[in-house]
Amino acid sequence: LSDGRDDAMKQAEANALRAMLLVRSLLAHGIRDFVLSPGSRNTPLILALESMAEQTDGLVLHRILDERSAAFFALGLGRASGRPAPLVCTSGSAGAHYLPAVIEADQSYVPMMILTADRPAELHGCGALQTVEQEGFFGPHTRLAYPFQAPTADEAELSTWLAAAIARAMDAGVGAKPGPVHLNLPFREPLWDPCVDYTDVAVDVSLPSVTRSVAALSESAAERLRTMVDDVSRVVIVAGPMHGPRAQDAQALRAQIAGVARTRGWPIIAEPDSGLRFGPTVDDVVMSTADLFLREESVCRALTPELVIRIGLT
Repeated sequence: LSDGRDDAMKQAEANALRAMLLVRSLLAHGIRDFVLSPGSRNTPLILALESMAEQTDGLVLHRILDERSAAFFALGLGRASGRPAPLVCTSGSAGAHYLPAVIEADQSYVPMMILTADRPAELHGCGALQTVEQEGFFGPHTRLAYPFQAPTADEAELSTWLAAAIARAMDAGVGAKPGPVHLNLPFREPLWDPCVDYTDVAVDVSLPSVTRSVAALSESAAERLRTMVDDVSRVVIVAGPMHGPRAQDAQALRAQIAGVARTRGWPIIAEPDSGLRFGPTVDDVVMSTADLFLREESVCRALTPELVIRIGLT
């Protein structure tokens, strides 16, 4: 009995250490909002978050019963802040309810992180309850999908590896092409033990830093563009969806595009989801119904531009 109790305690401690390492790594990368879906298998993650919320100013835990609603709430937080608000759910079909919002984040280039708790490998393929194949859950809609192994007694030795994995996930989710990342996190029972105090879990890890370069035109490419623009007089801008890491960035880009178009006298053909059809800065340069009058062949011939500048996902 004593050996069994010791093994159970070691597993609960390993679960606690894994969860605390993960949460602290995410906090170190600037994450301040988590969206929690109820469940059992994600208990170690919930306990770690509750513990850190008591110690960390500005850490907000949003508890939302319905997974689909939770996912769209996290999508909105990511769009507004430019950083993911990790979704945390139990095993089984719970994560599947996140899929519509994950697809939207993928298509809209919005940072999103999904933390799905899972059964360990030995409970797969044997009819265990709330057990489905969660690796690759969201298919091609993620920038990165990371399948973790369940915590073991040597969890402390893997702390540097875990921190590096979180750094890679953050870089994939908020880099040049922001979008969803999926971390699948198996936990063995006992998921927790009342004798394990999460506030006392010693987390000693050296966090890797991530430095991102800023995408910009080379000087030679910029010069070619200037030459092309200066050599023609009939220019039109075609604008599609523009999604910066933050909503404010995309809004600023739209204002800059409208300013250039107004200065140069260029019309903008704006797609419905470009964000350029409405607003005080664009109403005098945007053709919001171009798809209607350009159906006339004679109009198309009369308005044929010498140069088309495409911006966004057109």
